[in-house]
Amino acid sequence: MELEERTRQSAVKEKYGNKPFEHLIVKLDGELIDLYGRRDRGENVDLAIRMKEERKYVVPFEDIKKQKQIDNKTSICA
Repeated sequence: MELEERTRQSAVKEKYGNKPFEHLIVKLDGELIDLYGRRDRGENVDLAIRMKEERKYVVPFEDIKKQKQIDNKTSICA
């Protein structure tokens, strides 16, 4: 029974796992566009831009790490 449940959980995570990361990238893009506009209007938002750009850079690596965890759990179940 435990093996079936772990397999089911892995399938759910694999199916829906990338959605939060894709949503986060789109959200960060929108926030960056807003910040670039504010910077063009003379506001000092360089720090905020740098932080958002760094976060956007890290997100794909978090996605890869999560996918590896799913793969590991799936291979343990097999």
